[in-house]
Amino acid sequence: MWKYKCKSQFFSLIGAFVVGFLMTMFFSSNEVFQEVIRETMPAEIASAFQSNPWLIGVSGGLGFAGLLNVFLIGNLISASFPGAMYLLLLAAIMLPEYAISIGMLSLPIMLVVTLYGWISLVMQTKRGYARANITGDDEIIRIYLLHHQLDPKFEPMAEETKKTLFKVNLAYTLGLVAVFCAMFFLENLFISMVLVLICILAFQYLARIRAGCYSAISSILINDCNPEGCLSALIYLSKTRNHYKIKNRALFAQCLIYLNEPGLAQDVLIAFPRSTTNNLMAYYSLMGYIYYLLKDENGLVRCKDELANLKPQMGAMGMMVKSEEMASLENKINLMHSDFNTCKKYYLNLLKRSVTNLQKSDCEYYIALISFVQQDYVIAKMYFEKVLQTGNKLYFVRNAKNYLNKIEESHLLEQDEFS
Repeated sequence: MWKYKCKSQFFSLIGAFVVGFLMTMFFSSNEVFQEVIRETMPAEIASAFQSNPWLIGVSGGLGFAGLLNVFLIGNLISASFPGAMYLLLLAAIMLPEYAISIGMLSLPIMLVVTLYGWISLVMQTKRGYARANITGDDEIIRIYLLHHQLDPKFEPMAEETKKTLFKVNLAYTLGLVAVFCAMFFLENLFISMVLVLICILAFQYLARIRAGCYSAISSILINDCNPEGCLSALIYLSKTRNHYKIKNRALFAQCLIYLNEPGLAQDVLIAFPRSTTNNLMAYYSLMGYIYYLLKDENGLVRCKDELANLKPQMGAMGMMVKSEEMASLENKINLMHSDFNTCKKYYLNLLKRSVTNLQKSDCEYYIALISFVQQDYVIAKMYFEKVLQTGNKLYFVRNAKNYLNKIEESHLLEQDEFS
């Protein structure tokens, strides 16, 4: 999982160095700043810094990057030990000199490791695309557009989402600069702690805004059952000039699944960022559905086994989500084994708890399909008709119409009533 964070970590460290360098160079001519150097450093070193401002800039850059490195290390540790980040943050505030020294000493190692992880992930993704005989996102979208059209009415929604994401990213950057300034230039410990706490709360708020950016787009699939419309918005969002970089790959793949395009959905997930446990759960859940549509039982079983080995980070809520996903994959395995009674019971129970049209349509379609196979044509007809009411543009609707035509044309319903 660590490789998926390496690119952002590498550029964050480089960015911190640049920001620290520029800020230090800006303040280097200030008399107060010069006085601080003379009071805190030996005379020889202070003289060298004053005669060569570039040394001051480089030192400031290394200090900023070193402090950020402490937070990055803390973030890695907190993945295994929750709460470690807050302890390291407190230590950095109480003992900034030691924190910066540790961060600066480990900075070269962190840069090498993150650069290696980033390059390694790029090569891994290229090998995945090569096995799939595609070159990347541009070709995925080209293949999709061969059989589907973009709906221009969703372009304004995509543009608004782009603007919001840009503002959130800008706010993140300014927040990080504010944290560094609080750590470096404020001598009052209490004020520094308050400002850092405010920044942390602001980052959490920004994270919720970032997550909410996609809620309107995902609603097109989840509530309106319109995967083509949802994909239109995502494709507009993913376009930069004449190239594409797919945004929200999980939602993109889910739309393709409900258009009965499992192969293309699998290609989208080649570059899916499996950087957290939650992302891994989403990945194995989606891949399990894809393997089911491709009739690959071995792949489906692998997804179930991998999911079973994950340890959710959200406590009881995470365990509940994992349990639901495990039950879904187990049910698909039962479907492949033709254990229809067990599967029908699962879908009926899930239908009672369903709150979205997408989940309702999914359950209704498979209840109808199982009933058709079991020659219970009255129930099959009833649930296929429900699919027509809720399914909108899901591929379930097209299949439901075909099955209803079979029932009517073959007089299966009359035979079922007389039997």
